[in-house]
Amino acid sequence: MLCSTTRIPRSCSESRQFDRQRNPTGIRDERRRLKPPDPLKGLDLPRIFLYAKTTFLRRAMLKAIIFDCDGVIVDSEPHHMKALQHVLKEGGITLSEEAYFAKYLAMDDKGCFETALSEHQRPVDNKILKGLIIRKMALYKAFSQRELYLYPGVVEFVKKAAGVYRLAIASGAFRGEIKFALDKGGMRSAFPVIVSAQDVKNGKPHPEAFLTALAKLNERPPVPNPPIQPKECVVIEDSLHGVEAARLAGMKCLAVTNSYARERLEGKAHRIVTSLTEIEPKELELLCND
Repeated sequence: MLCSTTRIPRSCSESRQFDRQRNPTGIRDERRRLKPPDPLKGLDLPRIFLYAKTTFLRRAMLKAIIFDCDGVIVDSEPHHMKALQHVLKEGGITLSEEAYFAKYLAMDDKGCFETALSEHQRPVDNKILKGLIIRKMALYKAFSQRELYLYPGVVEFVKKAAGVYRLAIASGAFRGEIKFALDKGGMRSAFPVIVSAQDVKNGKPHPEAFLTALAKLNERPPVPNPPIQPKECVVIEDSLHGVEAARLAGMKCLAVTNSYARERLEGKAHRIVTSLTEIEPKELELLCND
């Protein structure tokens, strides 16, 4: 005769006794009962990817952001061009707008005058260059005092970044021109380090300006330990020479299309935006993680 086994349900008291044997303390696992909120709930796939990269993959590697000034913070190129054209015209040299943006845009004042004089077979020496630069600076200051525009989103971007990262300016402009632009936007205190044309021997695309800015950031208290490395910096640039200088310095580069079309910057900058209103400072961490 075959015997069938019938499963007999435990009584409530037996069930509680069984549970106590499995968990003698009688305390339930709170982690099962109180599940933390899902940070990914409601996010689309691109945002989930962004969350994953910034949260789990070498988070907060970015430590410093280095800005160009002209063409990134302030729309000063029209004034620089007009002042340069005026000074050259006094010497009988005509510079078109097309030629300026094609060749002279990324040069400092010394480079502009050296190039223009050489192309027109004019003598070039330090005394001549100094006089031309002083004349051009005076004209630029006069034009800027009448009107000088900050690019949209710059002030807000700098204020957000200043509380998290170390900031510096590395520009081919003169120190007085840079400070004038920063003062206009109330951003002077956000940039403890300013590297101008007066602080370097080589203009962009040479990386000297960016490497000098990084060295000065590493010297400012509280002194970072270990020192900030080039790979932990992101440069914000507008010019082809500036983007190349960032690459040669070993830094990642965000390019804004204020001076050059996107097509000319593609393949050179690590990311391209039309305006700083399109991006948050924290997103630059992704560039360092790539």
